[in-house]
Amino acid sequence: MTFVSKQQQLQVPRSNRGNKSHKNNHSICASSGRVINVLAVTAIVCALLNTAVTHVKIHDSHHENNNHHHAVSVISTTLLQSKEKQQPHLHGSQNGRDTFRAQAEEEEDTYLDRKYDVCIVGAGLSGSVLAERYASELKASVLVLEKRFHIGGNCYDYIDQETGIRVSLYGAHLFHTQHKQVESYVKNFGRWIPYTHKVRGMVNGKNVPIPVNIETVNTLFDLNIQDATQMDEWLKQEQVPLSNGQVEAENSEQVALSRVGKRLYDLIFRPYTYKQWAKYPVELGPEVLSRIPVRNDHDERYFSDPFQALPANGYTSIFHQMLSSPLIHVRTNVDYFDVKDRMQCNKLYFSGPIDAYFADQGLPKLEYRSLDFERVVEKNKDQLQSHFVVNHPQDNVDFTRIVEYKHLPYYTDNPNSDNTGKLPKSKHTIYFKERSKDNGEPYYPVPNEKNKALYAKYQSMAQKEPGVTFVGRLANYKYFNMDEAIKNALELFEKDTGIPYKSGSEKDGPIAKGSINNAQTYSGQAAAPGSSLVSFAGTLPTSSYSNVPPVEYTPELRDQLARALALPVDKPVGLRHEAHPPGHNAIMGLAAYPRNMATFRLLVGSLRQNGYDGHIILGVHKDIPPAEEEYLKAMDVTYYITAFVDCDASIMDAGEGGGNIRGKCSEGLEKLKLEWGRFEMCRQWLKACKECTGWTLVMDTRDVFFQADPFASLPDPATNPQHDLLLIEEIAPHSNPRPDQPYRADILGQSRYVGRTEQCYGKEHFLKYFNRPVLCSGTIIGTRQGMHRFLSVLVDEFLQNNQKPNVRCRSPHTTDQWTMNYLYYNGRFGEYSRTKTLPYGTGPIHTIGTPCINRVLPAKDRHSQKDLILFENGNTSSNGTYQGLILNIHEPPDSEARIAPAIHQFDRCHHWINEFQKQRPELSQKDSTGKYIPVDQLQLPYEKKTTS
Repeated sequence: MTFVSKQQQLQVPRSNRGNKSHKNNHSICASSGRVINVLAVTAIVCALLNTAVTHVKIHDSHHENNNHHHAVSVISTTLLQSKEKQQPHLHGSQNGRDTFRAQAEEEEDTYLDRKYDVCIVGAGLSGSVLAERYASELKASVLVLEKRFHIGGNCYDYIDQETGIRVSLYGAHLFHTQHKQVESYVKNFGRWIPYTHKVRGMVNGKNVPIPVNIETVNTLFDLNIQDATQMDEWLKQEQVPLSNGQVEAENSEQVALSRVGKRLYDLIFRPYTYKQWAKYPVELGPEVLSRIPVRNDHDERYFSDPFQALPANGYTSIFHQMLSSPLIHVRTNVDYFDVKDRMQCNKLYFSGPIDAYFADQGLPKLEYRSLDFERVVEKNKDQLQSHFVVNHPQDNVDFTRIVEYKHLPYYTDNPNSDNTGKLPKSKHTIYFKERSKDNGEPYYPVPNEKNKALYAKYQSMAQKEPGVTFVGRLANYKYFNMDEAIKNALELFEKDTGIPYKSGSEKDGPIAKGSINNAQTYSGQAAAPGSSLVSFAGTLPTSSYSNVPPVEYTPELRDQLARALALPVDKPVGLRHEAHPPGHNAIMGLAAYPRNMATFRLLVGSLRQNGYDGHIILGVHKDIPPAEEEYLKAMDVTYYITAFVDCDASIMDAGEGGGNIRGKCSEGLEKLKLEWGRFEMCRQWLKACKECTGWTLVMDTRDVFFQADPFASLPDPATNPQHDLLLIEEIAPHSNPRPDQPYRADILGQSRYVGRTEQCYGKEHFLKYFNRPVLCSGTIIGTRQGMHRFLSVLVDEFLQNNQKPNVRCRSPHTTDQWTMNYLYYNGRFGEYSRTKTLPYGTGPIHTIGTPCINRVLPAKDRHSQKDLILFENGNTSSNGTYQGLILNIHEPPDSEARIAPAIHQFDRCHHWINEFQKQRPELSQKDSTGKYIPVDQLQLPYEKKTTS
């Protein structure tokens, strides 16, 4: 669509401020380490939205369940601790709101001078869903303004630093839904772990299930009800019928009496309702208590929905993924009413309070209830109570419930040995006492006739407001469970665009072509030429495992990173995925440094020779020779014409490692390690290729060749395999292929780079994995979901490292490999149960370089070629000869896995590689003097092999 000019733009808002088989289901992505290609830096930057602060008073909180259903949460805070402890211990700025305000004001002109297709007020559930849908489906540029210091709305959670326990800033949130569409949608943004919520209530000193079931009644009234029939009979005797001629209940008291009778009403419902609403049930509409279940069995579940789960890494991580599109620009700590007259939007969604929007119209404010919660930490105490949530309905205490977060399934007693990736179980506990109040943030609409009539007036004005759509619980003056808020936003998007959400589609799938009202097509361009692509203000959080102080994310630093990473890249050439059958795998990487770009022929040729028919995606230099370009096209290679950065050859230190760059580069890339480019290129590929639902291999290119299809032995990702991310060990600890030649393991503690890692992350975090094997970053395999999780975390860490004050924490000091090792051993790629490390000499990738490098192992510990590859004449098995093949030395001799599909780092074994070449005719090319051409300089004229 055409954006209107500033003079012609829609002023929003003008109103008012208130106060084939699975063998072929994969992809390969590769990198030489001599170039940089980073596509769409904003896709990285938007992953950094967790801008938490330390000195922030908790003003509000929210609970997932409906009013009287005590999965509710709180709202303002009254803390027992000292002033210092009155703040939530969040990872982030030490300067609090002032830092964010200053940043926002300093950068205000930058983002307000841009034009956006859609503007959204509020980064909670409704706003985030709409932002994600517009960016994913219509490639629309989206601006999200959030008044608070964080994204996620009332779902925002964090790790309490004092206890190490994940808590919600606005109270307990339990996700549950019966809507398959909603379940499918939320699963796009992270892994969920099953959790069945159960609530207890303290009634007359007895701990009973809530909602009421057979056990509740038996315990409170000393009965022995056994089954549903007996429970129904008891309830029938207790129930108070409606008055003669009355068809429906007129208030919540009548609802409760007609369902549970007077005794349960007086013990539980009446006092709890008053504590929560400051009104008795007779003063409230029937909807307040009408949704409360009463069970006639022994079911203790609080919810009966078929899908009940918690996000494995917390709710905040889900919002990070939802808002990760480079088209979504998020600004926190920005009050919409302060900037509304300067915004350039074609459509606005407002998810704030509707009465605040129309505050200048002279109508009274709508009535809401708010909540306080009191934070209590008890040191060296396991748990306070029996369940996550215990309600206190009676008036012997002034709080409504206690929420103790340690009960949630986020913790383990053995974080370093059980490979779960969960948080270490704390020795302490933290809980919150919740109290309701009248004043404070608006959380729960008060459902009575007066407020209903007043809302109708606001609703009438909203319907007449041009270019603005009101969405969410506050704008609709209606309480929503989380799934209801998501469903409402999905349905609104479909209504406004005609594009339904399709269950099972992925959030990072293809950018669909769409339109608004079948007329206006979005451009997807928001950033002005030369402007920063970083679209949020504030301070980036420190890593949860880092002891490095937080760093202010200044405009200068932001611009430096934007220049470093946002390099122009042409559209990919030969996108095979448009015609390829669904499910193909992919192999991806950066092809080579411009001077020896033909090296990719070894990788591409060996793949096609061995029958690999999946995707190959390379990033190549714009000056690629025509012959090489024709070769790529003949081999069905998708390639990106990439803005390579040419480094000064005098600062390259090839050494025995085969050409790894260690030094500076020009073009604003000083001290940035070039290996990082492949990761963002792979992430962009996965976004563009929805059909790539198989495995993806991100890898080096200059030092890799193939002996077989690397994915042939892997399970079909469609079967939801146990492991979705495979990391390769350089050498496994204590491995010993020949008893007469033991060798020392390549462990992290012996790495020559370990000092740099220690200085960045702190020695205490390194010691716990001192004896673990080094993992290789040159070859990484993952399913679509696993690779997406890996890439998001790794690139996020890269950006954070490069803005820390300690130069030892920046690239190239904390390179991709050592950053990856740190992240894995600290559980940052999700639970270990989904990530598997493959020991040296096993699996689809054989990384053979480490034992060959003189500087890594002493002479007495080095291998001979037989120890490494076992390819001499006569080495046969029931499967036939192994002559000329590099083998997985730790796989059974007669197994198909004995032949290593992919050989990585072969160029490091220069002292035996020529002998290897002589046994492989296709690798035995000689130059004009009769010398063998080094393997990494071969140009293989392989023909594409057609698979049957």
